[in-house]
Amino acid sequence: MPVEQELKYKLKQKDYRRLRDYLKPRMLRIERHTNYYFDTSHLELREDGIGLRIRMLDRTKAILTLKYKKKTTEVFEGYRSRFEFETQIPLKNAKDIIAGKKAIGSLNSDPIKRLKKLVIGDTVDHLELLGSLKNQRILFRFGKHHTLELDRSNMFDKTFYELEIETEHPKETDKAVRRLLKAQEIEIKPGNRSKLGQFVREWKKRLAAA
Repeated sequence: MPVEQELKYKLKQKDYRRLRDYLKPRMLRIERHTNYYFDTSHLELREDGIGLRIRMLDRTKAILTLKYKKKTTEVFEGYRSRFEFETQIPLKNAKDIIAGKKAIGSLNSDPIKRLKKLVIGDTVDHLELLGSLKNQRILFRFGKHHTLELDRSNMFDKTFYELEIETEHPKETDKAVRRLLKAQEIEIKPGNRSKLGQFVREWKKRLAAA
């Protein structure tokens, strides 16, 4: 099964700008994402370590993604390993789901079929849109085989900055990233929450304050 192995580092705004400027000669492209997150009102997917989203990519493509936890012997700060299943869906379907005109559980797609096998009962029938996160991602070459992803994300009234990299050799890649950050005098702060995790934390705060 496809596995996502990812390293994540939190950045301050000034360090994001410094790294962006330093890496500019290696820039590959800029992407603009909007992530729409789905769960039940009681966060039943989240409780089971499952994430479900639709990502609108530059407003021209819609990707449905299912992620869930994978047991691993690699355990250190900033490293995450998850099963990941994604597929492109018609843009109209995505817009209808986001607008509440169509149920995400009605999609005949691999991520939804797998989700129905993971959860108990009629959970999929009660999925709803929790909200969205907007992200600007700048991609840079890093070594021979890797791509650095420099993210500026906005949700609710907050902006945060991250550096991410997918790798099959997390410990070696972590050392290389740490060397880069140290050379640029950037504080090394491993990120232990996914974007979904950060979104849910803020969503709960808003719900409690309502």
